[in-house]
Amino acid sequence: MKSSPRTSLLLAAVLLAPPLAGQAFEEHFNFPNGTVIPGWTKEVGAWAVRNGRLFGTGKGWRFLTKNQFLAKDCVLEGTFFFAGTGVQFGGLVARHPGKGSGTNLVLGKIQDNWPGKGFDQAYLYELPQVHTYLNLKKRGTLAVVLRLILLDDQAWLKVDGDRDGVFEETLGPLKLGHVLGAGLVGLASYGPTEMDDFKFFDAVLKERAGSVPAIGKTFRMHLRAPLAKGKATPYLCLVSPTNGGIPLRARKIPLGPDPALNLPFLLPGVFQRFLGLLDSKGDAFPAIRIPNDPSLVGGVFYVAGFTIDLSKPFAVGAVSNDLRIRIR
Repeated sequence: MKSSPRTSLLLAAVLLAPPLAGQAFEEHFNFPNGTVIPGWTKEVGAWAVRNGRLFGTGKGWRFLTKNQFLAKDCVLEGTFFFAGTGVQFGGLVARHPGKGSGTNLVLGKIQDNWPGKGFDQAYLYELPQVHTYLNLKKRGTLAVVLRLILLDDQAWLKVDGDRDGVFEETLGPLKLGHVLGAGLVGLASYGPTEMDDFKFFDAVLKERAGSVPAIGKTFRMHLRAPLAKGKATPYLCLVSPTNGGIPLRARKIPLGPDPALNLPFLLPGVFQRFLGLLDSKGDAFPAIRIPNDPSLVGGVFYVAGFTIDLSKPFAVGAVSNDLRIRIR
């Protein structure tokens, strides 16, 4: 695929068109202090907002879901703050059945179990029973970013324990046995843990199993996004050295504005299948053929993908998470 006026116009349409009220979503809980949380449903337990952070009150496990956001394959993120004292957790919820349920869902959480102050373990559940966990390399962490990934019958939980933008630990994949359909997304808690900066991506971008971004190799990725009804669904992936976000008013493409956004059009032999059509399952498999150049080792960049619908503002349908790539 060669760079052309058509691809330049497409990129301009994506970045400059009017706003779109789409599913990809961010919530910073900037509501007045109190128990009113607009746009969210308290499925289990009591919830409140204080000073721009969300927290649960009362005893037991609590679940909160975002109204009307249904997804099977998706990526969720949130920031979790150790608060007060005692055993506590905060987590991300996917495929929640609604109707006040506290089970038959997927949960990824960060927890304090050990003596001392701070988080020390991460858990990944298919409630009510199946779970896996890891002991954090750095115990006593007071603030953590979690990323929960759902794709078909597998789930992963990624942990950024120092909030530097690098997910240094991964839990999973957890093989799912019964929570396999679409459901609501949201948050869970126990104890005084506080939560903020919830993000929902209705498309998934991840590395393919065993693929390593090394010089002289081809790094392979998997994009999954919802299909448009009754017609082919085009997609576009872009690359940037940063992931600060290209604003779409209420939404963002999780990449930084940069001339590198044009690289997939200028270097199609390197950035392979960055533009095309999703297959019948909603899948695409972009790849990066990394030159065998030692000067590239240690370089970091980000990729994100989205579906294209030129009949809609911004020409943007579903939006994926960013994927951080560090060349080895």
